[in-house]
Amino acid sequence: MGRTAWRAGVSVHRRIHRRERISFIGLLAAGALGILGEAAARFGWLVLPTGLPFPPEALAQGLFAIVPMDLFSLAIGWLGSAAQWIAFAVMLVLWALVVGALSNLVAAVAAGGGPLVILLAGALVGCIVQGAWWLAAPVLAPGGWVAVGPAALWPGVLLPAGAYGVAALVARAFRRPRY
Repeated sequence: MGRTAWRAGVSVHRRIHRRERISFIGLLAAGALGILGEAAARFGWLVLPTGLPFPPEALAQGLFAIVPMDLFSLAIGWLGSAAQWIAFAVMLVLWALVVGALSNLVAAVAAGGGPLVILLAGALVGCIVQGAWWLAAPVLAPGGWVAVGPAALWPGVLLPAGAYGVAALVARAFRRPRY
């Protein structure tokens, strides 16, 4: 008797909490949208530039700082003048995966609230990420907070926040049920 009730509970649980699979294309698409918003804010495509470091660029510079000189010399000797661009492309893909994973996480957590809740939750995560980059500006940006300034937080956060919100919607659209 107890065993039958347990099985019925499991099937109800499976119907309520549907397991979903993350699409790799959706992961990269959501990441690319988030990166476009960050690039638009950083390089001033639609508004004045924020002065915040572009995340893949800052990550590539951080990588150059921690890689031992012997390994760095070997990589430059092997790749030649393309080493800088290859490192930047690798960091761009890695940051796209991070942003895509954040967007998928937001889409999964806020899925029950509908598209507007997903959009707003993604925008909130975008604000948090931009705030973290602003707090890290003294270490990452040349000139620190003097070069970045408070405009990086407002209104400079609007483009990345909007892009993260749309990225969360795209991530939700690419999620598929797991059977």
